[in-house]
Amino acid sequence: MTSKTTKHSLARPGKQLGVLPARICGLFLLLLPFGDTLFAQGFQFDSGFPLEVMHVSIIGSDEEFTILLDSDMGHDGFVYLVDMYNYQIVAVDPAGEIAWRSGGQGQGPGEFRTPYRISAAPDGTVYVFDRFGSAISRFSRQGEFIDRRQVDFSFESVDGFVVHADDRIAISGTTSYGVPSDSAVHVFGPDFRHLRSFAPLPTAENRMVLSYHGAGPITLAADGNLIYVRRLPYDIYHYSVDGERLATFEGPFKYDVTADDLITVEERAGGLTISRPHVERPFFQPAVLLSDSSFVVDRREGEHRYWDLYTTSGGYVASTSVPEDWGVLVGYDKDRGVLWATGEHLLKPVLRRIQVSVRR
Repeated sequence: MTSKTTKHSLARPGKQLGVLPARICGLFLLLLPFGDTLFAQGFQFDSGFPLEVMHVSIIGSDEEFTILLDSDMGHDGFVYLVDMYNYQIVAVDPAGEIAWRSGGQGQGPGEFRTPYRISAAPDGTVYVFDRFGSAISRFSRQGEFIDRRQVDFSFESVDGFVVHADDRIAISGTTSYGVPSDSAVHVFGPDFRHLRSFAPLPTAENRMVLSYHGAGPITLAADGNLIYVRRLPYDIYHYSVDGERLATFEGPFKYDVTADDLITVEERAGGLTISRPHVERPFFQPAVLLSDSSFVVDRREGEHRYWDLYTTSGGYVASTSVPEDWGVLVGYDKDRGVLWATGEHLLKPVLRRIQVSVRR
């Protein structure tokens, strides 16, 4: 897709672009409306964005979460969290109640050393990636441990982790292992054996910086394919799990920095020296599906956070600013008209349940 571009200097927040009204009107037909009208919470999306905030609930302020490092929403509307330093995974039901916790610190069955990424498979099985040993643990939808296995090679960074309906696993990130080291997305079979790698890594003159910068997150789309969000340049790719590139979405946001500007890695006697220059780092979270053919990318620039709306048929549509403390967008439960996000409240990690309706 070809689109007008706006270049962003990271010395200041990015400019928000205008809306394409025809696409917004068409998008109304793609989203399922929520009928109940609750009360607003003092914040509304920008006027061009097709959703309206009705009610925001905060969940977990008394749960003593540590760091909610990753999250995912299942097809049944349950939200699954990685509570990193409690070494647990937590399931939250669609109403916002804690359904169960599972895990603990260690190397025994159902325990974790470094729980890092989580994915709810279409059949309800919960997969957890542990950075220690690149091990993947599986749990039932009730939180019961099933098994733990290792993938073929280790990763330097893991940015995305999804499970296909046929039990193939896709991991986005960087690895120093052979041929896969040149790609961002790595697919493993149901037996956890490597099948293929594909998709471009972020631009970097020094390949070592990508070990710390990462590649970019992935999302399992409604059609069973993958949406890969590359972290600099900010490009979005639609791939089949077999590695066929189906589409590329070039949004209007261009940045005058690369991974080399954000991280410096130098080889010195005794090892590597890693530093992060004082440059604001744009950061992009996994795409979240709003419908079978539309999705939102959570984009952060310094202390400012935006949601960028795309359709798989037409590309970029519109953007809206959102409160910084809302945190990372997790998923959209279209049956209940609920957006989920992990963030902070009074300096505590929490989960937000954001009731929305579709603007008419």
